[in-house]
Amino acid sequence: MGVGLPALMRQTKREGATMETTTSAEPRAWIGCLGCYNMGRLNGRWMDADDAEEVGGKCDRCFSDEWWCFDVENTLKVREMSPAEFVRDARLVEVIDEHPNADALRVWVADDFQHNVKQYDFDPVDIIDTFEQAFDGEFETYADFAYEWADNYLGKSDEADAVLVIDWEATGRNLADGYNVIRHDGSLYFFRGDV
Repeated sequence: MGVGLPALMRQTKREGATMETTTSAEPRAWIGCLGCYNMGRLNGRWMDADDAEEVGGKCDRCFSDEWWCFDVENTLKVREMSPAEFVRDARLVEVIDEHPNADALRVWVADDFQHNVKQYDFDPVDIIDTFEQAFDGEFETYADFAYEWADNYLGKSDEADAVLVIDWEATGRNLADGYNVIRHDGSLYFFRGDV
């Protein structure tokens, strides 16, 4: 039978050990030996992308040479993956975080990872170029989108609004027909569908 949490806490206090919790926005992965895992043992540690690049060789416990990311944090996709996939993902996160529209870029990438990232073989230049062609803005409502669209493409939307009675919300929904619209954290992100 396993040791329960209260017993573990008493044991920790007795030994004088302390537990430290750290948080970071940097991508990290818990990389362990797949052979040990398959035998019911956990043998690994949390690593950043630089350390993950060095993973390889035989495990000193079971002599397996298979390594796997069993848990990840601050990556584009939260799933198990190989260490090489994790390093590619982490490098892309670094590029995304430096982009002026980082939130929209993250939303776009996460919406359709297969289409928006894998088809470009994780090449940041191609991914960002396609994103910049597709991204048309972040708005709180469809009406805000329609109003800006009218201002940009028709000019003088203030005058049109004064003369005409326009349902900007309905107009925005109609205009969004050719767009991929993603709702995230209270915002609407508009991406052109023809890119």
